[in-house]
Amino acid sequence: MSEMKIQCPECKQSFDVPEELMGNPVECGACQHPFELTDEHIDKFSMRYFPGEKANGLEAFSKKTPEMSTEAEVHFRTAAYDQEVDPNAIMPLGPKRLLAIFVGISLMGLVITFFVLGNGELGAMTDITNDKRWVLAGFSAFLGSLLIIFGFRKYRIFGVIFALILAGGVCSMPIIYPEQLSPVALEYDSSLEVNEPTEIDPEAELLAYKLGLGYSTVEAKITEAANPQRVIAVALTRVKPAHLDTIKDYLARALKTEEIPRVYPNRQLNGIPCILLVYLNSRLSLGEAAMVIRKFGTVTAIRPKLQIVEVLVDPDTFKNSKSDVLVDESNAKFYQENLEELKHIDQERQLAAIQRLSNTQKFSLRSDIAKQLRALLALDSFEHQAATVEALIHWDRKDQDNASESVVSQARRMAVSKKVIPLTYLNYLIEQKVEGVGDILLYAWMKERVVHESTLIRAGKLAELALIEMLPELEPIELDSAASVLRKIGTPDALPALLLAYESASGDVKKSLKATIDEIKSRE
Repeated sequence: MSEMKIQCPECKQSFDVPEELMGNPVECGACQHPFELTDEHIDKFSMRYFPGEKANGLEAFSKKTPEMSTEAEVHFRTAAYDQEVDPNAIMPLGPKRLLAIFVGISLMGLVITFFVLGNGELGAMTDITNDKRWVLAGFSAFLGSLLIIFGFRKYRIFGVIFALILAGGVCSMPIIYPEQLSPVALEYDSSLEVNEPTEIDPEAELLAYKLGLGYSTVEAKITEAANPQRVIAVALTRVKPAHLDTIKDYLARALKTEEIPRVYPNRQLNGIPCILLVYLNSRLSLGEAAMVIRKFGTVTAIRPKLQIVEVLVDPDTFKNSKSDVLVDESNAKFYQENLEELKHIDQERQLAAIQRLSNTQKFSLRSDIAKQLRALLALDSFEHQAATVEALIHWDRKDQDNASESVVSQARRMAVSKKVIPLTYLNYLIEQKVEGVGDILLYAWMKERVVHESTLIRAGKLAELALIEMLPELEPIELDSAASVLRKIGTPDALPALLLAYESASGDVKKSLKATIDEIKSRE
């Protein structure tokens, strides 16, 4: 195949292309400019041949000795070179200087990130005093600037300006994020008693209640909120610091809010130490919030006017079950204890129970466990949906309580989220011969064609019907794969769609469709 050199009319870049492309539309590989290839795009300068270029040897060159005149005297001028050129001014930056620039930028960037992310109420910067913050910012700014200026020796002015900008950003951190003190760790005191809520009628008592609780922060959040009714404050008493993160995460999921709660420690609720959590965008009402809170404690009061729920945390909620019982299937309490773990508010403990129940040999408490697995699947906020589906498949009963509906629902959720559907789901749907899931099978196949061609073949008629409907919309490469699948599972029902696709196809795809049509006809 002979080639010719052409020139892009837009960017003037030259390329070698086959002569067969003459008269066809092409696209520049440098600037992506599309144009139709004609004679005017041929790079005629590069097509020129110089004397002897077409010959294999030197025979094409003339052997005649040219006449030369040597009458004129040749004069030469002495060239002077600058002997004081600094090689650092013309040489590229070496690896040491590049490393110095990288370390300097990374150092100051890391300090800025440390200030920004570590300045929460329980963050890494808590309890660091202002003078120490200034020392940290100043030292990192000074060291980082030196490294950057050293690295930019060739571009010294630029390096100085760039270093000053970054150093200014670092030095502004102690001003933007000043000193913040952390709460004192709360100790669990079993002697504390929570009094039943009393009517707060006198203004003095109400004021004392608000001051102890630090209610001004809640009022500010309610005032600032676009929907004030969605702000819910939860006052936790008798809560251990080790359990706080679990409670925060559970309430965020249960209240269906995507925002991180505001945490205000060292508060007082009727003279008892408490921690105040404020959720800004709850999808549940105050009464509904109280219902989900009962999973980890006793609701001692609901104050609609203040939008506060008071909770006495039950430490027994967070006690770990005996590990030997949870992992020993022969133990009489194995299934009951793992069922209780499925109901826990800690998702990690729920996941551990799901994984244990996915490998059981027996199926005690089958209905209760399957019901709880379905309840977890119904929660959009539950993070371990895939593992739950696999456990539900394992616990599926063939005669009743079939898990197919849950599997189909979860698979469609994953398709909407553009996620890869596990092969476990697809195998289950095929084995159970679940109807109406052709779209799920096709989604998985289009996501990973090579992997799931065999999956469609195992699906048989279900996959055939879905492919027949989809054939007119497939791209050539997908059409070729579909033809390969239908060649093995296709019936005469697929012939009309295949013949229609064959008429509009071309090249190898057309040959593949023809082979499929012939194979199906031979099976009639």
